[in-house]
Amino acid sequence: MKADYTVFWIIAYCSIYSALIPSIVGVLSYKQRTPLLKILCFFTFISFFLDNLALYFPHYANDSNNVFRLVEFYTLSIIYYKAFVPRWNKVFFCTLGLLYAVLFISESFLSTKNQLNSYSITFTSLVFIVFSVRFFYVLMRDLPTAQIQRLPMFWVNTAVLTYFAGGLFVFAMRNYLVNSLNDNQTIYWSFHNFLNIGKNLLFAVALWQDLRKPKPI
Repeated sequence: MKADYTVFWIIAYCSIYSALIPSIVGVLSYKQRTPLLKILCFFTFISFFLDNLALYFPHYANDSNNVFRLVEFYTLSIIYYKAFVPRWNKVFFCTLGLLYAVLFISESFLSTKNQLNSYSITFTSLVFIVFSVRFFYVLMRDLPTAQIQRLPMFWVNTAVLTYFAGGLFVFAMRNYLVNSLNDNQTIYWSFHNFLNIGKNLLFAVALWQDLRKPKPI
């Protein structure tokens, strides 16, 4: 068991500090970056800061996670709004943001201190799975360049789809596994941490591609 926890914490630290990679890449030529990629830089830095806050001040771990989920939803929503316009309506994104706020606040009042807001996280996962699939469809339909792998948003979208599609089960079932089955869910959360590492590496690729041509959609 001790070895299991050692591996768990190694993966957890790698997950936390992997956010530094896109943050460092994002600092390069920051002033020349597109607004969409500047938002991504902000998001990776906030992710690193809040994860460290939870790590070194465990009493605030759940609060830190909730703040991160709020930042995550609205930051990624802005990124997709900028990527989809003029195809998607501003009213739609505003309505979606309002629905998320109502769900998040309601769940926060009803849940206990040690519970994860699993409904709002599951909602977030489903929303961004739909967004990412839709974006790939638009990308394949319009083909803005023959080298779509050179588009930063291609890699951002890949990161979002991989992370939320892969973590959907963990987000939806975490509270049940912990409270009903008394499962400490180290294996499940280690899988989430692997997904987070992959997401941050893909964000770093997106920021690196932004330094090249062509520019994003």
